[in-house]
Amino acid sequence: MTAAFSSESALILALLTPFIGALILPLFHKLPNLRETVTLVTAAALCFIVFRLLGPVLSGARPELSVIDVVPGLTMAFKVEPLGMLFALVASSLWIVNSVYSVGYMRANDEPRQTTFYVCFAVALGSTIGIAFAKNSPISYELETVNGRIEGDFTLAVEGKFGPKEARGKLNGGGDTLRCETVNGSIKLLAR
Repeated sequence: MTAAFSSESALILALLTPFIGALILPLFHKLPNLRETVTLVTAAALCFIVFRLLGPVLSGARPELSVIDVVPGLTMAFKVEPLGMLFALVASSLWIVNSVYSVGYMRANDEPRQTTFYVCFAVALGSTIGIAFAKNSPISYELETVNGRIEGDFTLAVEGKFGPKEARGKLNGGGDTLRCETVNGSIKLLAR
């Protein structure tokens, strides 16, 4: 990539493009041809930008972006990893297919609130790209219960004591500590 269009620039554009499209779409509420053109152009632009990130990621680059410290120790950050890249490629490619289908379906059935649909779909795709490129946060955890149980939907790295009522460990190398204690309740960590 050239210096004018670096991997970091592509990451920023991939994150912003669907939201920019969502802001532009309502301007063409009364002009369905332009509204759908904006939808298709936004979808194609996102797909192009995500594909521009593919080369560097396959070459071993991991474009990164830190946006804001939400609270001390918790940063909203993005990092393009290979699996997230695959997810973003599939999502951005399917947005084009879905948009073509949606235009035909919504027009043929004279569906109400078509602009709202396209705006919501753009926001959903922007969120999807954000999730695909989210950087994993390092965290340490301490879980304890007296009468309940500790369960999880995914494997946890455990250090020191571990049992059905107590667990300590680290995710992504550890960081700030998440501490959960209950007396009569169970602790269940869900993968969502």
